[in-house]
Amino acid sequence: MNIFEHRLCIFAFYSRLSILLLQFVSNFLVPDHDAKVFNPPPELDDNSWLDQLVLYFVGGLRRWDAVYFTHIMQYGYTYENCVAFFPFYPLLVSNFSKAFSFGLLNFSSCLLLVGVVVNILLFVATSLVLYRLGKLVLSTDKEAFYASLLFCINPASIFMTALYSEVLFSFLLFSGLLALNHDKKILSAFLIGLSIFTRSNGLIAIGFIAHLIIKSSIHKFLKLKATSVKCSSIFSLVFKTVIEVLFYSFICVIPFFIFQYYIYVLYCKSSPDWPKHVIDYGRSKGYKLAGDEPSLWCNETIPLSYSYIQKHHWNVGFLTYYTLKQLPNFLLALPVLLLSFRACSFYIKNNVMLFCFLGLTCSNNNGSSGSSHVDISDSNREDEKQRNRFLLDKKIENYAGGQWDEVNSNKKLKCEKNSCRQTDLIVYVYHLAFLTIFGCFFMHIQVLTRMLFSSSPLLYWYVGTLFINGSRRFKPSSPADKKTREAESFKQGINLPQFLQSLLSLFKLTFISEAFKNWYCLNGEFRAIFVYFLTYSVLGTVMFSNFLPWT
Repeated sequence: MNIFEHRLCIFAFYSRLSILLLQFVSNFLVPDHDAKVFNPPPELDDNSWLDQLVLYFVGGLRRWDAVYFTHIMQYGYTYENCVAFFPFYPLLVSNFSKAFSFGLLNFSSCLLLVGVVVNILLFVATSLVLYRLGKLVLSTDKEAFYASLLFCINPASIFMTALYSEVLFSFLLFSGLLALNHDKKILSAFLIGLSIFTRSNGLIAIGFIAHLIIKSSIHKFLKLKATSVKCSSIFSLVFKTVIEVLFYSFICVIPFFIFQYYIYVLYCKSSPDWPKHVIDYGRSKGYKLAGDEPSLWCNETIPLSYSYIQKHHWNVGFLTYYTLKQLPNFLLALPVLLLSFRACSFYIKNNVMLFCFLGLTCSNNNGSSGSSHVDISDSNREDEKQRNRFLLDKKIENYAGGQWDEVNSNKKLKCEKNSCRQTDLIVYVYHLAFLTIFGCFFMHIQVLTRMLFSSSPLLYWYVGTLFINGSRRFKPSSPADKKTREAESFKQGINLPQFLQSLLSLFKLTFISEAFKNWYCLNGEFRAIFVYFLTYSVLGTVMFSNFLPWT
């Protein structure tokens, strides 16, 4: 682990501690709202003082969908509406809880504690994977590093600490993409398959593998065409491509169909015995329990529960969420919609031809088409890489001491030269665009924020690009420079209150305070996004931990 990764892990870990502290304080000070949502009674075991302690400190993380997850961890898929939540995260936390309970806590408290610890560890690991993925795709350490720092304060932060599956999904998906960039397709398909086992929107990530295979086949086809080979060779190449895409797609979807088969047997072919208080709660709410009369989907030709449950229990469908009472939720999702649009349009604008040809026209190691619009020689690109690495080395050192280096940027924001050349970026643009459009028209709109920030690395890369390329930052290199900077601080930034600076320093989050100190040197769009990140991180934690509408 190099110095960049080390500092990133520290920042990620302390960002989770700050979320834990914030949810504890807000849960202690603000009375819980009675949301009248799914909240079955806890197990009947007596709570010890240790159980009370766990609930006291991290009880604010068991809210909204986290209640569904903990119920599934403890009892399984008792109610049909629970089937919308995929099983890998509940299985992971449940098995760890059984291994580490030691009889000191009841199972419910153990699930809560282990779930929080697992999510914190996964969050740190995900930030590291995102950094490594960014280095490969962007070919620049700076953007990858700062994109990963910004991941640590993303607007969906509370959902990556509470007992939700988002952070596990991000870890598996980003790890799968990292493996794919190392051309480890089997490992990538396995990891993407596990991400599908965690959240259904992982199905879309199969497109990454298909894109790589098809792009490779197109390059082979162009070579064959140049040598005037027979049609049989071209047919053979097409056949192999189709088989390869189907093979890796099959590996990816195996976990999905295993889960669907399990639910089919549970709800259509068996009569499980549930605890009395679980049955009583289900009857009082009118829920369908496993073992009741089979639902309509059981009699379908292909009895898949997923689409039926999403529509019947969760009102998911085309424009079904477009009602006047949902206007506040649309307003909450508006920032991420705008950010997604800006990110996609930014990379499309700098890679128009690649976008038109689906990013299939050339590879990163290939010289020509699709990247020719950027006029840089190979030597200049190598010089640029070395300069970027040098600046990052200096910036990391300065970041540790709370100082910033100088980067000239009086020009308009433009794409990092190396980033513009990355044909692999285009598939991430299509991925983000599809998720955004699908989410707008088919999903509960308030879910869009956490879905996009847990699924798309491109959002973080775009904000990292804004930070690096659109800003003027200064590093005082001598006491005289420091005095000059202090005298001109009103021109450069905002000094946070001393207690807030001390708190950020205590939690190793000086990146935030330094951003405010250099506020007016930063790109205007980045400033707006930075405020959005921090506001949603703080406000979301406060509201979520008190059962206020933040889902």
